[in-house]
Amino acid sequence: MIAYDPTANRVVCRCTWGLTTIPAASATRLTARQAWQKGHGTIKNMMHRCRRTAILNSFATSKRHNAMLLPYLDIDETEAGCDEAGRGCLCGPVFAAAVILPKDFRNEMLNDSKQLTERQRLQLRTVIEREAVAWAVAEVSNEEIDRINILRASIEAMHRALDRLTVRPTSILVDGNRFIPYGSIRHTTIVKGDGKYASIAAASVLAKTYRDELMYRLDKEYPQYGWGKNKGYPTRLHRAAIAEYGATKYHRMTFNLSCENPRECEASR
Repeated sequence: MIAYDPTANRVVCRCTWGLTTIPAASATRLTARQAWQKGHGTIKNMMHRCRRTAILNSFATSKRHNAMLLPYLDIDETEAGCDEAGRGCLCGPVFAAAVILPKDFRNEMLNDSKQLTERQRLQLRTVIEREAVAWAVAEVSNEEIDRINILRASIEAMHRALDRLTVRPTSILVDGNRFIPYGSIRHTTIVKGDGKYASIAAASVLAKTYRDELMYRLDKEYPQYGWGKNKGYPTRLHRAAIAEYGATKYHRMTFNLSCENPRECEASR
Protein backbone atom coordinates (compact mmCIF):
# COMPACT_ATOMS: atom_id res chain seq x y z
CA MET A 1 0.00 0.00 0.00
CA ILE A 2 1.27 3.47 -0.91
CA ALA A 3 -0.28 6.66 0.45
CA TYR A 4 0.61 10.32 0.10
CA ASP A 5 1.05 12.22 3.39
CA PRO A 6 0.48 15.91 2.54
CA THR A 7 1.34 17.15 6.03
CA ALA A 8 4.93 15.91 5.73
CA ASN A 9 5.17 15.95 1.90
CA ARG A 10 6.18 12.31 1.81
CA VAL A 11 5.05 8.95 0.51
CA VAL A 12 4.29 6.25 3.08
CA CYS A 13 4.68 2.66 1.90
CA ARG A 14 3.52 -0.45 3.70
CA CYS A 15 4.37 -3.84 2.22
CA THR A 16 4.92 -7.43 3.31
CA TRP A 17 8.46 -6.60 4.33
CA GLY A 18 7.57 -3.73 6.63
CA LEU A 19 6.69 -0.05 6.78
CA THR A 20 8.87 2.76 5.47
CA THR A 21 8.51 6.38 4.46
CA ILE A 22 10.18 8.03 1.50
CA PRO A 23 10.68 11.80 1.67
CA ALA A 24 9.90 13.59 -1.56
CA ALA A 25 13.53 14.60 -2.05
CA SER A 26 14.77 11.03 -1.92
CA ALA A 27 11.83 9.33 -3.58
CA THR A 28 11.87 11.41 -6.74
CA ARG A 29 13.04 14.73 -8.10
CA LEU A 30 9.40 15.73 -8.21
CA THR A 31 7.46 16.60 -5.09
CA ALA A 32 5.69 13.68 -3.47
CA ARG A 33 2.31 15.04 -4.65
CA GLN A 34 3.59 15.33 -8.24
CA ALA A 35 4.95 11.83 -8.04
CA TRP A 36 1.59 10.58 -6.83
CA GLN A 37 -0.18 12.33 -9.66
CA LYS A 38 2.31 11.20 -12.30
CA GLY A 39 0.81 7.73 -12.46
CA HIS A 40 1.42 4.04 -12.04
CA GLY A 41 4.97 3.92 -13.43
CA THR A 42 6.41 6.25 -10.84
CA ILE A 43 4.39 4.68 -8.03
CA LYS A 44 5.60 1.22 -9.07
CA ASN A 45 9.21 2.40 -8.91
CA MET A 46 8.56 3.89 -5.50
CA MET A 47 7.05 0.60 -4.33
CA HIS A 48 10.22 -1.21 -5.44
CA ARG A 49 12.32 1.28 -3.55
CA CYS A 50 10.10 0.91 -0.50
CA ARG A 51 10.39 -2.86 -0.63
CA ARG A 52 14.17 -2.70 -0.95
CA THR A 53 14.50 -0.13 1.84
CA ALA A 54 12.29 -2.11 4.21
CA ILE A 55 14.27 -5.33 3.70
CA LEU A 56 17.62 -3.62 4.07
CA ASN A 57 16.41 -1.77 7.17
CA SER A 58 15.35 -5.05 8.74
CA PHE A 59 18.86 -6.37 8.21
CA ALA A 60 20.46 -3.21 9.57
CA THR A 61 18.45 -3.35 12.78
CA SER A 62 19.48 -6.92 13.55
CA LYS A 63 21.39 -7.30 16.82
CA ARG A 64 24.20 -8.72 14.75
CA HIS A 65 23.82 -6.45 11.72
CA ASN A 66 27.57 -6.34 11.19
CA ALA A 67 27.49 -10.07 10.43
CA MET A 68 24.45 -9.94 8.14
CA LEU A 69 24.91 -10.05 4.40
CA LEU A 70 23.01 -8.07 1.78
CA PRO A 71 20.00 -10.05 0.54
CA TYR A 72 20.34 -9.07 -3.12
CA LEU A 73 21.91 -6.65 -5.60
CA ASP A 74 18.72 -5.92 -7.57
CA ILE A 75 15.31 -6.68 -6.11
CA ASP A 76 13.69 -7.01 -9.54
CA GLU A 77 16.04 -9.81 -10.66
CA THR A 78 16.06 -13.52 -9.93
CA GLU A 79 19.66 -13.62 -8.74
CA ALA A 80 21.83 -16.72 -8.56
CA GLY A 81 24.94 -16.43 -6.40
CA CYS A 82 27.95 -18.45 -7.58
CA ASP A 83 31.17 -19.44 -5.85
CA GLU A 84 33.83 -22.15 -6.09
CA ALA A 85 35.84 -24.25 -3.66
CA GLY A 86 39.20 -25.93 -4.11
CA ARG A 87 40.78 -23.61 -6.63
CA GLY A 88 44.09 -23.48 -4.76
CA CYS A 89 44.33 -27.19 -3.97
CA LEU A 90 47.01 -29.49 -5.31
CA CYS A 91 44.60 -32.34 -5.95
CA GLY A 92 41.00 -33.24 -6.54
CA PRO A 93 38.31 -31.45 -8.52
CA VAL A 94 37.22 -27.85 -8.19
CA PHE A 95 33.62 -27.54 -7.02
CA ALA A 96 31.15 -24.73 -7.60
CA ALA A 97 27.61 -24.01 -6.46
CA ALA A 98 24.79 -21.76 -7.64
CA VAL A 99 22.09 -20.65 -5.21
CA ILE A 100 18.91 -18.60 -5.60
CA LEU A 101 17.62 -17.40 -2.23
CA PRO A 102 14.27 -15.80 -1.35
CA LYS A 103 14.53 -12.00 -1.21
CA ASP A 104 13.73 -12.01 2.50
CA PHE A 105 16.08 -14.87 3.43
CA ARG A 106 17.86 -14.20 6.71
CA ASN A 107 20.38 -16.18 8.70
CA GLU A 108 22.73 -14.51 11.14
CA MET A 109 25.26 -17.34 10.91
CA LEU A 110 25.65 -17.16 7.12
CA ASN A 111 29.00 -15.78 6.03
CA ASP A 112 31.94 -16.55 3.77
CA SER A 113 32.49 -20.29 4.28
CA LYS A 114 36.16 -19.69 5.15
CA GLN A 115 35.03 -17.73 8.22
CA LEU A 116 32.88 -20.59 9.51
CA THR A 117 33.64 -23.78 11.39
CA GLU A 118 32.92 -27.11 9.74
CA ARG A 119 29.98 -27.63 12.06
CA GLN A 120 28.51 -24.24 11.16
CA ARG A 121 28.91 -24.96 7.44
CA LEU A 122 27.06 -28.24 7.75
CA GLN A 123 24.26 -26.61 9.75
CA LEU A 124 23.93 -23.89 7.13
CA ARG A 125 23.96 -26.39 4.29
CA THR A 126 20.79 -27.98 5.66
CA VAL A 127 19.11 -24.58 5.95
CA ILE A 128 20.20 -23.45 2.48
CA GLU A 129 19.05 -26.64 0.77
CA ARG A 130 15.69 -26.45 2.55
CA GLU A 131 14.93 -22.76 2.07
CA ALA A 132 16.59 -21.82 -1.23
CA VAL A 133 14.39 -21.20 -4.25
CA ALA A 134 16.88 -23.36 -6.16
CA TRP A 135 20.41 -24.67 -5.67
CA ALA A 136 22.90 -26.88 -7.48
CA VAL A 137 26.49 -28.11 -7.13
CA ALA A 138 28.89 -29.19 -9.86
CA GLU A 139 32.55 -30.11 -10.26
CA VAL A 140 35.38 -30.18 -12.79
CA SER A 141 37.91 -33.00 -12.40
CA ASN A 142 41.65 -32.64 -11.88
CA GLU A 143 42.22 -34.04 -15.41
CA GLU A 144 40.04 -31.29 -16.86
CA ILE A 145 41.83 -28.71 -14.73
CA ASP A 146 45.17 -29.82 -16.19
CA ARG A 147 43.73 -29.61 -19.67
CA ILE A 148 42.01 -26.19 -19.57
CA ASN A 149 43.67 -24.45 -16.53
CA ILE A 150 42.22 -23.74 -13.11
CA LEU A 151 40.58 -20.39 -13.92
CA ARG A 152 38.58 -21.78 -16.82
CA ALA A 153 37.80 -24.92 -14.82
CA SER A 154 36.43 -22.84 -11.92
CA ILE A 155 34.16 -20.91 -14.27
CA GLU A 156 33.13 -24.10 -16.06
CA ALA A 157 32.10 -25.58 -12.70
CA MET A 158 29.93 -22.50 -12.07
CA HIS A 159 28.34 -22.86 -15.51
CA ARG A 160 27.57 -26.52 -14.82
CA ALA A 161 25.98 -25.61 -11.50
CA LEU A 162 23.86 -22.97 -13.24
CA ASP A 163 22.83 -25.59 -15.83
CA ARG A 164 21.44 -27.73 -13.02
CA LEU A 165 19.27 -25.07 -11.39
CA THR A 166 15.56 -25.86 -11.54
CA VAL A 167 14.78 -22.13 -11.72
CA ARG A 168 16.40 -20.03 -14.42
CA PRO A 169 18.01 -16.86 -13.02
CA THR A 170 17.82 -13.49 -14.72
CA SER A 171 21.05 -12.26 -13.12
CA ILE A 172 24.20 -13.92 -11.76
CA LEU A 173 26.36 -12.71 -8.87
CA VAL A 174 29.89 -14.15 -9.02
CA ASP A 175 32.52 -14.12 -6.32
CA GLY A 176 35.79 -12.70 -7.67
CA ASN A 177 36.66 -10.55 -10.66
CA ARG A 178 36.63 -13.01 -13.58
CA PHE A 179 33.78 -14.78 -15.33
CA ILE A 180 32.79 -15.97 -18.77
CA PRO A 181 29.26 -14.92 -19.80
CA TYR A 182 26.63 -17.57 -19.23
CA GLY A 183 24.40 -17.36 -22.27
CA SER A 184 22.61 -14.03 -22.41
CA ILE A 185 22.14 -13.72 -18.65
CA ARG A 186 23.65 -10.61 -17.12
CA HIS A 187 26.39 -11.23 -14.55
CA THR A 188 28.17 -9.11 -11.95
CA THR A 189 31.56 -10.03 -10.52
CA ILE A 190 32.09 -8.98 -6.90
CA VAL A 191 35.49 -9.18 -5.21
CA LYS A 192 35.05 -10.89 -1.82
CA GLY A 193 31.39 -11.26 -2.69
CA ASP A 194 31.03 -14.25 -0.37
CA GLY A 195 31.39 -11.80 2.50
CA LYS A 196 28.91 -9.30 1.03
CA TYR A 197 25.92 -11.07 -0.55
CA ALA A 198 23.89 -13.88 0.96
CA SER A 199 23.44 -15.86 -2.24
CA ILE A 200 27.20 -15.95 -2.91
CA ALA A 201 27.93 -16.90 0.70
CA ALA A 202 25.36 -19.70 0.45
CA ALA A 203 27.03 -20.93 -2.74
CA SER A 204 30.41 -20.90 -0.99
CA VAL A 205 29.01 -23.03 1.85
CA LEU A 206 27.57 -25.63 -0.52
CA ALA A 207 30.67 -25.80 -2.72
CA LYS A 208 32.93 -26.15 0.32
CA THR A 209 30.91 -28.81 2.13
CA TYR A 210 30.39 -30.97 -0.95
CA ARG A 211 34.06 -30.82 -1.85
CA ASP A 212 35.13 -31.61 1.72
CA GLU A 213 32.91 -34.69 1.66
CA LEU A 214 34.71 -35.92 -1.45
CA MET A 215 38.13 -35.30 0.09
CA TYR A 216 37.15 -37.33 3.17
CA ARG A 217 36.34 -40.25 0.85
CA LEU A 218 39.60 -39.87 -1.10
CA ASP A 219 41.52 -39.71 2.18
CA LYS A 220 40.46 -43.28 2.90
CA GLU A 221 42.00 -44.32 -0.42
CA TYR A 222 45.25 -42.39 0.14
CA PRO A 223 45.56 -41.72 3.90
CA GLN A 224 49.26 -40.81 3.74
CA TYR A 225 48.51 -37.39 2.21
CA GLY A 226 46.33 -36.13 5.04
CA TRP A 227 43.46 -35.04 2.81
CA GLY A 228 40.99 -35.53 5.63
CA LYS A 229 42.64 -32.55 7.33
CA ASN A 230 44.19 -30.44 4.57
CA LYS A 231 41.44 -31.13 1.96
CA GLY A 232 44.12 -31.12 -0.74
CA TYR A 233 45.52 -27.67 0.00
CA PRO A 234 49.32 -27.19 -0.20
CA THR A 235 50.29 -27.67 3.43
CA ARG A 236 53.83 -28.54 4.40
CA LEU A 237 52.84 -32.11 5.30
CA HIS A 238 50.93 -32.56 2.04
CA ARG A 239 53.94 -31.49 -0.02
CA ALA A 240 56.23 -33.69 2.09
CA ALA A 241 53.97 -36.69 1.41
CA ILE A 242 54.12 -36.00 -2.32
CA ALA A 243 57.93 -35.89 -2.10
CA GLU A 244 57.97 -39.22 -0.27
CA TYR A 245 55.21 -41.18 -2.00
CA GLY A 246 54.84 -39.38 -5.32
CA ALA A 247 51.74 -37.93 -6.96
CA THR A 248 48.43 -39.79 -7.18
CA LYS A 249 45.91 -39.97 -9.99
CA TYR A 250 44.00 -37.19 -8.21
CA HIS A 251 46.83 -34.66 -8.19
CA ARG A 252 46.86 -31.72 -10.59
CA MET A 253 49.99 -32.32 -12.61
CA THR A 254 50.13 -28.77 -13.98
CA PHE A 255 50.45 -27.44 -10.41
CA ASN A 256 53.74 -27.08 -8.54
CA LEU A 257 53.66 -30.20 -6.38
CA SER A 258 57.25 -30.04 -5.21
CA CYS A 259 58.55 -28.46 -2.03
CA GLU A 260 61.75 -26.94 -3.34
CA ASN A 261 61.47 -23.78 -1.25
CA PRO A 262 61.47 -24.63 2.49
CA ARG A 263 60.08 -21.20 3.37
CA GLU A 264 57.20 -21.69 0.94
CA CYS A 265 56.38 -25.07 2.49
CA GLU A 266 56.64 -23.68 6.02
CA ALA A 267 54.32 -20.83 5.09
CA SER A 268 51.76 -23.11 3.47
CA ARG A 269 48.82 -23.99 5.65
